[in-house]
Amino acid sequence: MKACKEVREEGRRTSRYDFEGHPVRVREASLEEYGGSTEPHSHEEMEFVLVREGHLLLEAESGVFPLEAGQGAFINAQCRHRFFSEDGTGCQFLCLQLHPVLLCTSWYVEERFVVPFLSGRFPCVPLSGEELWEKQVLQGIETLFARQGGEEVLENQLLLFEMWLNLYKNVFAGQEEPGGIVKERRLTLLKAMTDYIRQNYSQKIKLEDIAQAGGVQKTSCSNLFKFYLRESPISFLTSYRLRAGAKLLTTTNATVTDITYAVGFSSASYFVRAFRERYGYTPQQYRSAQARQEADRLRGEEEGKGGGCPPRDMGKGG
Repeated sequence: MKACKEVREEGRRTSRYDFEGHPVRVREASLEEYGGSTEPHSHEEMEFVLVREGHLLLEAESGVFPLEAGQGAFINAQCRHRFFSEDGTGCQFLCLQLHPVLLCTSWYVEERFVVPFLSGRFPCVPLSGEELWEKQVLQGIETLFARQGGEEVLENQLLLFEMWLNLYKNVFAGQEEPGGIVKERRLTLLKAMTDYIRQNYSQKIKLEDIAQAGGVQKTSCSNLFKFYLRESPISFLTSYRLRAGAKLLTTTNATVTDITYAVGFSSASYFVRAFRERYGYTPQQYRSAQARQEADRLRGEEEGKGGGCPPRDMGKGG
């Protein structure tokens, strides 16, 4: 699975997901890599944490929670938090992040079972592992981590729904605020617009087209992208086209010019310039570097050195 990168901005983090178009990431981390304490931060994603070895303290908006091996927590979207240790001992833990939009299969589900519980009333839910439903949530984190690199996308989606259902039934149910149905279907509208980009990126797309896909005005379109994704609609479109171009460079023998037009750029010179700004390589240099890595991996397999690793993303920004 391609490594995920983070962009930090004033205490906020924007996650780079494991699979494009599927907003989930899971990774193993240690307090040592953060010098014993992470910086206080927040992000648009919800987060599940599971301590595997050692212990840590989770500081969230609702308090400080000690977590031992086998325990964990649910941290809500936008909740400012940090992980740290007071005694300097090491700790290995898993972090599972998913964007709430992944749970919004319809407007009704979004308004009834997701958005009402993204408020500050539920910043953090400790998971001791003593109750059966808590064990199931924590086991879900382990399962998703073990599936890294696999193609069990539908199985993973089902498991995430089961984890959310456990939280809903045991923590959230009955806690809706009066009139809790949200009139602004923001996440559903955003999903409609990002889906439109993914399906039509090879065509000429204007801001008006993206806004129309969500049934909103251009200003509302831009505000939704900047609030949830930390970039403009056109920047999201350009980034998606560049990732599509990078994939074609490593999976086809098409010329740079052909790839330029295949992914929706109007000129090869603009594509080359934008590609180099993002990845630090020209398209041809990127293709050559990835080919060398693939050749090294295959050579290692032939020499009995193990399965090797998939070519890593050469990008500077993810």
